[in-house]
Amino acid sequence: MALDSELLADADATGLRESLLAHLGSLATTAPFGLVGRARDELRFTPFDYHSQVWAFATYRTALGLRRHGHAARASELSAAIMRQTRDGLLPENVGSSTESELRYCPHVLTVRRPAPDKHLSARRQW
Repeated sequence: MALDSELLADADATGLRESLLAHLGSLATTAPFGLVGRARDELRFTPFDYHSQVWAFATYRTALGLRRHGHAARASELSAAIMRQTRDGLLPENVGSSTESELRYCPHVLTVRRPAPDKHLSARRQW
């Protein structure tokens, strides 16, 4: 999200900005459905860890920053990756960060309680 701010806009930040751009384009941070929250080469990476998952809002903000810095093609790729998360008709908060092209929802979104029309919670629904 730093790319979508003034933080890295100065010429003084060129080196840091280029390093960040390279990292965001690496296989360690890219998944079929967006950017992983924690790079795969980090010690504590696991695909469904809260900090490792693919978060649509973070991927979107990164895409905005990439576009801002002249990387429109990469930004469009990330936007398309976010839209791939919706292929089951859901817009999840986050998804697993594996390299597989199979969409895997994080375990905490698989069981949902929804209010019934009479305002009581319905039975659990398994996705």
